[in-house]
Amino acid sequence: TVKTTRDWASRVAGNPGFKFTAKLPQAFTHIRQPNAQDEADLKAALAPLHDAGRLGALLLQFPYAFHHSPANRAYLHQLVECFRDYPLVLEVRHRSWDVPSAYEFLGERGVGFCNIDQPQVSYSLGLTQHVTSAIGYLRLHGRNTATWFQDDANRDARYDYLYSAPELEEITEALGVQVRRAVELLISEVVPFAPGTRRITITRSGESRRSCSASRPIANARRSRRSAPANSGPSSRTYRSRSVPRMRL
Repeated sequence: TVKTTRDWASRVAGNPGFKFTAKLPQAFTHIRQPNAQDEADLKAALAPLHDAGRLGALLLQFPYAFHHSPANRAYLHQLVECFRDYPLVLEVRHRSWDVPSAYEFLGERGVGFCNIDQPQVSYSLGLTQHVTSAIGYLRLHGRNTATWFQDDANRDARYDYLYSAPELEEITEALGVQVRRAVELLISEVVPFAPGTRRITITRSGESRRSCSASRPIANARRSRRSAPANSGPSSRTYRSRSVPRMRL
């Protein structure tokens, strides 16, 4: 609601670098039958964050069943036009989207691509490292193939997974590519890391390395090249856990 998002913006007024990521409601992405009131309500709720410069991204997260087809491309185009005033990022789950024409489509419209790490079941999209706008984005869903498409599994069961150290090395390599290409890098995940492997450090040169700390999930992280002084030479930014509640507009 407008009251809720206005309160969020007020609560982080003392932190100039803090930004929120909002996810488009399922009426737009899963049911795909939104009405004018759905659009008006969402835009009203986003206004306090957007006007205050606190909206890092509006995530258009589609389910696995949303394949890359002419009809779905047309629907996505309509959605992008509807919310063109916001920093948009697309998340898709099906491998059919992993084609040059899809990334060109996003790049031409200034829409970011959400790289995901998810269980590799059927034609699931694998871990990618694409940047199609100023925003680089990575979401970690875990690799629990046993319950990912299980009908009677709840959300906790699907995301019941701990990343190992070798798996984190693969992820940080993908992050390094995005760091070199994006102005801002957003990371979100819903699964914890294995003990001793939570903290990830990315250098400005694009190299990445893992350092150790206690096991806690990274709720949200952000990096901006604009925050680094010009010609300052190699430097690094550590992504630390941030206690951010699940937010519903």
